Amino acid sequence: MKTAKTAVTVAFAVLGLGLLSACGSSDDACDNAFCIGLLFPTNDDRPFAAPLISGAEQARDDINASGVDEFFGDVALVHGEEGVYEVSAAEKTLDTARDAVGRGVRGFVGPTYSSSFDAPYSSRSYTNFFDFLTRERIVTITPSASSSSLTKLNRDAGAGNRFFFRTSPSNDLWAKVIAGEAKDANGKVLIVYRDDTFARNLKEGVQSELEKLAPALEVETAPYEVYAFDDDDAVSKAGDVVRDVESVDGIENVRYMIMIVFDEGGKIIEGLLDSPAVPDNVTYHVAGTGSGRLLELVEPENLLSGFVVSAPEEGYSDEAYDAVVVMALAALAAGSTDPSVYVEQVANVTRGGTPCSSYARCAALLTDGDASNDDIDYCGHTGPIELDGNGDPTVGYFAVNTHDASGKVGGSRTLDTELNEVNAGAKCPAE
Repeated sequence: MKTAKTAVTVAFAVLGLGLLSACGSSDDACDNAFCIGLLFPTNDDRPFAAPLISGAEQARDDINASGVDEFFGDVALVHGEEGVYEVSAAEKTLDTARDAVGRGVRGFVGPTYSSSFDAPYSSRSYTNFFDFLTRERIVTITPSASSSSLTKLNRDAGAGNRFFFRTSPSNDLWAKVIAGEAKDANGKVLIVYRDDTFARNLKEGVQSELEKLAPALEVETAPYEVYAFDDDDAVSKAGDVVRDVESVDGIENVRYMIMIVFDEGGKIIEGLLDSPAVPDNVTYHVAGTGSGRLLELVEPENLLSGFVVSAPEEGYSDEAYDAVVVMALAALAAGSTDPSVYVEQVANVTRGGTPCSSYARCAALLTDGDASNDDIDYCGHTGPIELDGNGDPTVGYFAVNTHDASGKVGGSRTLDTELNEVNAGAKCPAE
């Protein structure tokens, strides 16, 4: 991976007592600070949330240490909670977001799961989280939700109503990376995927790309119901998935298996490796769980057989860092912490201007009194971001690693939307 990261466990409390418009109260921490809310799955998926929190808090600390606060004082983080697995997960995410707004939050980093954005609310006055963003006029920058269906939702919101942005590339780019690895499969391709917004969308993208690259290639799919890797009955559920794969027509001809999984994929992969029905010469391509985490979930000796692992990031810590910095720079550029005002600057601070690769340097350009420096191009921890009109990065960082007898080989790639290599070093100035 590009950088080594340490997962930090952070203790926190969910803040909240209703909408600002409903109760009129604010949190003391937000009285003299630019408050940014974090919507991470800290209870439902702690291993995933920990590096996100670490990245966001490091960005806050770097911003506050820069001494360039201009008009909004320090940046403060309000920790919320993203629901994932329980029946009312979507409502939990919405409720914690509403509570955070009531505390004085002026923008969100998160949610992190694609399904958190378009899941319908059964008992609330909003259609989904996109509807909440539009009606409350609140900006969100997600560090990891990658479904390209979110691009369409943002586009359909119309000019003046697009409050969604992300610092990780959409599945459109990831699908091209996966298909490029799978196109030369000498046999059937099977896509095993969790049946949620993220994985369905990525699966469809891979299928579409393979139709272009290798139209004669036979592709089968095997969805499974989403569950948490640490469920009490996770072993039983993993066994069910393995049996479903074993029953796929022509399983004996599968030579390339794409696993679009999260942490629950560890037990599923172990089961597939032990299955007598699954050929021994299958190449596994794991998308969704990065190499570092996969090594914790699957016995290392089982990964020494040509496993391919692709991911936009190992832990999304850098994407969370960049999301906080981009939001603060947008507010600084707009001269306002009102999200309906600074939303117009979110994409602008990531493209087309004077390159800068730290909050301190970018903020100095914005506040030096020289109007010619007011157009900046923040190049982040992830490299170039270059947000487009739909809030999507047009450049994406990927790690594509192969595990074999020598260990992990491969490396990181910085790609544009057509899979052209981008020289991130040339784009991001040393500071």
